[in-house]
Amino acid sequence: MPNTLCHIALQAPASRLFCHDREFYWVIIACILPDLPWVILRILLFFQITDPFIARLYTSTQASLFFCLLLSAALAAISRLPARTFIILSLNCLCHLLLDATQIKWGNGVHLFLPINWSTLQWHIFWPEHPFGIAITIFGFVSFLRIWHLILTQKPSAPFVPTAFKTLVPLCCLSLYIAGPYLLLQDLEKSNYFYIKTLREKEHRPGKPIEFDRIPFSHSKRTITTFSGEKIRLTGNFPEQSGIFSLQGSFISASTVQVNRWHEHSRMRDWASILGLFMACTLTIQTLILSRFPFTRSFRGQTS
Repeated sequence: MPNTLCHIALQAPASRLFCHDREFYWVIIACILPDLPWVILRILLFFQITDPFIARLYTSTQASLFFCLLLSAALAAISRLPARTFIILSLNCLCHLLLDATQIKWGNGVHLFLPINWSTLQWHIFWPEHPFGIAITIFGFVSFLRIWHLILTQKPSAPFVPTAFKTLVPLCCLSLYIAGPYLLLQDLEKSNYFYIKTLREKEHRPGKPIEFDRIPFSHSKRTITTFSGEKIRLTGNFPEQSGIFSLQGSFISASTVQVNRWHEHSRMRDWASILGLFMACTLTIQTLILSRFPFTRSFRGQTS
């Protein structure tokens, strides 16, 4: 998927057609909403909090359009203008997922119609390391700084206006967002998304195709390490150096993959996403502060 700065670069200009500067922070929030489950997944896998296969299925379900809309509804319900805010959030979540589908992601994809349809959307247009992606990343960083300046030069409207009446809808939406994926885990696994069914049924692996998206490879050991921590040996057309790779092949035994194709990835996408997420979270916190303390703007006016 494109990094966070790419999403901001492409989604922010389009959003300016129907979004005022005073509420532009909603666009930034919407750019990161579909990525929140993947952040949660990394935390769960790093601390080994739960079964890695369940964690992968759970967060993949949350990253679908349906659950992004639930989270958007929860946030919009406690905003100053719920209907307008929901439109901004939902349209940008949809754009986010459509942009994700443009990149080549072997064994991965976007769920637009879950839980009605379990197939994934994959257009396979370009790799994350394509020069076009690098240019868009730089443009996204510059655009973010400009957006930040626009918010700093005026007092933004309060993002959240919670009341006793408004708490019921977001609580219901958040409950569905958190508990709903558990009801869909088995169906998602049956679809063999991310080849999880193949990876879990180790004794049935031989002869089955497999694809890995951005997986660490050790050349000295000739092994890859899956998200579950399992090490799988490679044979055939494997890379000549260690790094992060996407791979296509098939199992010739329960623990060995015959590689047919591979692609090397750079770390640029990960670092750009980390930077974009950090900037987006900082901007959101700053917006909350500025909307609550009008003296901040007055103080800037006196000192300028």
